[in-house]
Amino acid sequence: MIPEENKEIEANYKRYILERPHIVILGAGATMAAIPNGDKNGKRCSVMKGFIENMGLSDLLKRVTVNTDSDNLEEILSELESRPECQRLVTELENRIISNFSEFEIPDELTVYDYLLLSLRSKDYIFSFNWDDLILQAYQRAWEITHDLPQLVFLHGNIGVGRCPSCNAVESLRNENCRKCGHELVRPKILFPIKEKNYKDDPYIKNCWDGFLDLLSRATILTIFGYSAPQSDVMAIEAMQKAFSSTFRRLDQIEVIDL
Repeated sequence: MIPEENKEIEANYKRYILERPHIVILGAGATMAAIPNGDKNGKRCSVMKGFIENMGLSDLLKRVTVNTDSDNLEEILSELESRPECQRLVTELENRIISNFSEFEIPDELTVYDYLLLSLRSKDYIFSFNWDDLILQAYQRAWEITHDLPQLVFLHGNIGVGRCPSCNAVESLRNENCRKCGHELVRPKILFPIKEKNYKDDPYIKNCWDGFLDLLSRATILTIFGYSAPQSDVMAIEAMQKAFSSTFRRLDQIEVIDL
């Protein structure tokens, strides 16, 4: 027979594990895994390394001399945004990226993103660094099956996210107008991960990062899926180091999904 006091301790441990969130961090590699053969129309995505060439953006960079030897988009943009004479080019790159990613359509068959969403619960969170909205498209069709789905948060913005300037509601930009108050939705700025970026400049992004830092410190499982944490993304690296290396947390788990 198990003593009553031990049963209570066991029950407390179960509550401690079951009620804490499972955090999933998505990088470009996760989208590659979701559409390994291209999207519904065969359009292929790219990880950050080689992104400029793979996504047909090389012509824009021919106008300027880039000093970095990296072909990682995030590293290149870190340099360009630090140069006042390149601000117009950065805006053109952002607009081209938005146009490019807006063309992606999730395949009719189930993807890794569908299974990921259905494997989590409403207490869990998916924090995405991706600009494509494939995870949002998967979310919309998963909603037809169950409403017990994880929260989606986009730390660098997303082409499919709309924010209401009137009531600050956040929903799919495909809805065009806010379902709460009817105002036209606007897309939060897509923020590139550079060293000196002030995330407080955008209310939506600030709220995303505030929640990210808080939830990381309380998560029982952290899954990093296809995210390489480039050196330029100082804030993300510091956040994960602070949350998961400063203290010993019994029974916590860290998973890394890569190739």
